[in-house]
Amino acid sequence: MLDSVNVTVRPATHGTTTFDYENALPPPPTYGDRLYMVIVPYSLLFMCGLLGNMGVLTYVWFLTQSLRSSVLTLGNTFIYIVVLSIVDTFVIMSIPFHMTHMVMQNWIFGTAACKLYWVLEMSNKVCSTFILTAMAFDRYMAICYPKVARVHRTKQTLGIICVLMVLALGLLMPIVYTARVQQRPYPAKLLVGKQERDMAVYLCSDGMKRETRLWVSAYTFVCGFVIPGTLLAFFYANMLIRLLLQTRTVVQSRIPMRRVTAYTLAVTVFYFACQTPFWLSQIYGIYLSLGDAPVPPKFVYILYACHMFPFINSAFNWIFYAQLNTQFRKGLRLVGEKIIRKHTRSNILPTGNVITNGGGANEDTFVANNHHVDTTSLIISGRRLCPTCGRLLNITIAAGGSSCEPDQRELNNRHPPATTFSSRSSTPVNRDETEL
Repeated sequence: MLDSVNVTVRPATHGTTTFDYENALPPPPTYGDRLYMVIVPYSLLFMCGLLGNMGVLTYVWFLTQSLRSSVLTLGNTFIYIVVLSIVDTFVIMSIPFHMTHMVMQNWIFGTAACKLYWVLEMSNKVCSTFILTAMAFDRYMAICYPKVARVHRTKQTLGIICVLMVLALGLLMPIVYTARVQQRPYPAKLLVGKQERDMAVYLCSDGMKRETRLWVSAYTFVCGFVIPGTLLAFFYANMLIRLLLQTRTVVQSRIPMRRVTAYTLAVTVFYFACQTPFWLSQIYGIYLSLGDAPVPPKFVYILYACHMFPFINSAFNWIFYAQLNTQFRKGLRLVGEKIIRKHTRSNILPTGNVITNGGGANEDTFVANNHHVDTTSLIISGRRLCPTCGRLLNITIAAGGSSCEPDQRELNNRHPPATTFSSRSSTPVNRDETEL
């Protein structure tokens, strides 16, 4: 049992003292203000990101079950949103690993978990960025080149997603292959009673040499930020220009330019605001490593803060690409109405049965609540859900017979105006075709 434990800074030995790795102790966990600076923001990001993305996936699943269809039949926008939510969920799942590592100042999960952590954590820098760029490309083609039908097909969308995922895995493979847990001396000693003990920290490192890390960081920066960011800005800028020209040439244009512009700017600014600080800090860190310059103490805190921004991107992407998406919200409204109709389903007619010719050759009798009602001149009409298909029907029962036809409002709800971008129309783009 330890009598007393104190941490003292160990002076630099410059290699004159042999470090005892076998008997080294782990460093003490983070405490005080630094502990709260780690736990509070990362916990909030984890909860918001997990609940938001899982909520989107749950809603899409319920929508497919309610409409008795699959995600592939809901359109390209829903496909991209589902894939983006899945990728962002994977990124969010890496937060507990990262937060525990920072609090404990030690990696306690092993080598396999270390490789998994790098895959999950780097998915935001590569996979999410590729999906966001693909969504921008899909909207750009729908607005600027609506007659190119093949781009808007489901098979092409799935093909684009598969190619991007393979490319992303190719970019991540070098890091996954070399990632491992490394034991390094901790720059302090643990005072146990009157005896000083060495401390060693386990780090989940990429395991690369400095030259290799430089090249991997360079091509990841170019392929994961520069090229996608440039394409993202290009697609949204040209889309806005095209819509602006459309509103000027068409006198009675119903394109909501203010809403479209605000949405586009919000998406673009949010992406660059989350990704730019991280990559700038990485570039500065590489610069310091090349010059063998000492790392300023304040830079460590800046690095921690910048490393949080990509997690912010994954935690709140679902707001910009799902909740602010008109097609997504219309689908949510449709599901809500269907749930209400399902739980409030009731027969508008009195409880009973219609018996034809029950009282004579030319007499119809309606049996309700054990009472016989003469229906020779009775007309009963109303709206009711079909128990088989769930469609809302207009029902009319009269002496001469009965009729049943679909309700027009139900048809409008089941087949609303297209909220996706039309690729076959040669007329000016209307409001429904510019729903984002």
